[in-house]
Amino acid sequence: MVYNHLRRESWTLRGTAINPDCIKATEAIAENAAMVARVLQRCADDAGILTGIGIGTAFGLLVAMMVIIHAIRLIVRRLNPRAFDSSEGAPETREKALAAVVAVTTLLADQSRADEHPAAGH
Repeated sequence: MVYNHLRRESWTLRGTAINPDCIKATEAIAENAAMVARVLQRCADDAGILTGIGIGTAFGLLVAMMVIIHAIRLIVRRLNPRAFDSSEGAPETREKALAAVVAVTTLLADQSRADEHPAAGH
C-alpha cells in the first residue's frame, strides 16, 4: 500500500519543477518500502510454518507418549498379572490405610490445638 502510494507520487512529480533528486529519493523510499513489505511477509510466512511445526511436534509427542505408556502397561500386565490384581482385591488394606490417615490427622490437629492454647492442655 505504501509502495503503490509512493510510486504514484513519484510519477506525478516527474512532470513538475521539483528537484529530480527528490523524485529519486521518493522512488528509493518506495523501493525500500516494497522490500520491507516482502521481508515482513516472508517473516510472517516463516512464523506460521514454525508455529505449525511446533504445535504438530507437541501433539505428536503427546500421542507417542500415550502409546508408549499404554504399551508398557500391557507388557507389565502380561509379565506380572498379580501386580494389578493386588490393589483391587484388597479392601482391608485400603481400610487400614484410611484409618491410619484419619488417626494421624486427628493427632496432628490435637497437637496444633495444644500448641495454640497451652493453658487449655494443662
